[in-house]
Amino acid sequence: MRSTRVSLESDRPMTGVYHVTHHLYDALAAPEIRRLPDGRFFADFDRIAGRLAERFEPNDDFSRWRVVLRRGVRSHAGNELTSDDVLWSYARAFAFRAIGRWRIATIAGVPPVDGVRALDRYTVEFRIEGANPSFPRYLCFGTCAIVDSTEALRHATADDPWASAYLAAVPCGFGAFDLAAHDEERLRLVPRRAFWAGPPPIEAVEYRAVPERQVGLELFARGEANCLVGLTPDEAVAVAALPGVTLRLARTNHAAIEFNRERPPFDRRAAREAVLRTIPYERCLAEGSLGFAERQLGLYLPNTPGQLNGAWPYPPDRDLSRRLVREAGASGATVTLATVRSPEAARIAALIGEALAAIGLEVEHRAVDEFGDELPDLFLRDDCSHGIADPHYDLALDFAPPRDMPFRLLHGPRLSAELREIRRAPAREQPGRYRALNRQMLAEAAWVPLSGHTYIIAHRELDPWFLGPAYLPLASLHWNAARYVLPPYR
Repeated sequence: MRSTRVSLESDRPMTGVYHVTHHLYDALAAPEIRRLPDGRFFADFDRIAGRLAERFEPNDDFSRWRVVLRRGVRSHAGNELTSDDVLWSYARAFAFRAIGRWRIATIAGVPPVDGVRALDRYTVEFRIEGANPSFPRYLCFGTCAIVDSTEALRHATADDPWASAYLAAVPCGFGAFDLAAHDEERLRLVPRRAFWAGPPPIEAVEYRAVPERQVGLELFARGEANCLVGLTPDEAVAVAALPGVTLRLARTNHAAIEFNRERPPFDRRAAREAVLRTIPYERCLAEGSLGFAERQLGLYLPNTPGQLNGAWPYPPDRDLSRRLVREAGASGATVTLATVRSPEAARIAALIGEALAAIGLEVEHRAVDEFGDELPDLFLRDDCSHGIADPHYDLALDFAPPRDMPFRLLHGPRLSAELREIRRAPAREQPGRYRALNRQMLAEAAWVPLSGHTYIIAHRELDPWFLGPAYLPLASLHWNAARYVLPPYR
């Protein structure tokens, strides 16, 4: 982070940083962190554990979920967690009409009006418009953070009824840490003795602001920071060579190539299929991402439960791809490919350019900031964090995102209506509908699912407690963080 003077809350639109705010605001739930046979870690969204919530109870058709809260949980101000806090926190997220509302209302299916109600002091019921058999996954976000409403309302005003100014600067939740120092250069958080699971057995967590990534890497190399998160593949290789460094690798996020379907040649399905058949996927993983990636074979991320992607329908066939390019009237055409500025993106662009040249498409690679108001023909969206691993959320974030979602350049087919139909279908039918939609989108050659990412954390001389499930801020990076966010912290 260039500045540690960040908002301390995550529901006011685009102000907070989730791994920061998780120190102060515990979640109702979180997935278990487990390990793959290859040694990487992953968040298992088939195993959701309670945190502020003790348990989750669905009705028979998954149109209602009861969330039972832990008793005796105390806030920074000393107030007990109750159903009123959950109701107020969700009402606040609904009122902001930001990504928290989109996640819980539009995607999870909880209506903003009468969708959340208290059954008693410690039990909250969420009503689904349709069926959501995986609803506890939607309690794991950094948004809809549970606020101590008793304390927050003391600082609300007519102009600021949701106490945004107060919450941006003062801890007012049920998290494990309290604020010790907060300025432009440092953010220091200390254990809270009254935390429901007991005080963290460490001295402090300290974020350090850096003007650019290289400065953060140098801090780590000098031993002035002992944890780096969100490393690029090239940074990971360099940092791993330092004495005593361990890389923690997690399966999360993904990269895709988007088509400009508004103009030739990719307004023609034949041209899009040619690209899908020709991308050198394995070389992009091995040479482009230096092995810190894996194949994604459909719409759903590799970490999403359910094995919903099926078989890949586009085996490489250079002769067929050449014919498809000719059929699209594009043989010899030059297409523009936009990427971010990074060594990884440059390598992938070069591999794609070499492959497409062999089927009659010349690729002009430019950094995305060089296009101005012009749109490219192809865009490598190299880092998309999905927040949770869930097929409905995968589809929503890629094909029905909020209209003002940042970091989007080209827009493919919009699946809002299809998502509403799936949510309204009986729970037993939903997996089949997800599979059918995957087949449909691949049949249309709508986009290129390039890879699933490996999220990279480097640490040295780090207390093992930080690597366990009790430390929600680092655990959440296994499912809810974009790559290439590099705040070195102790």
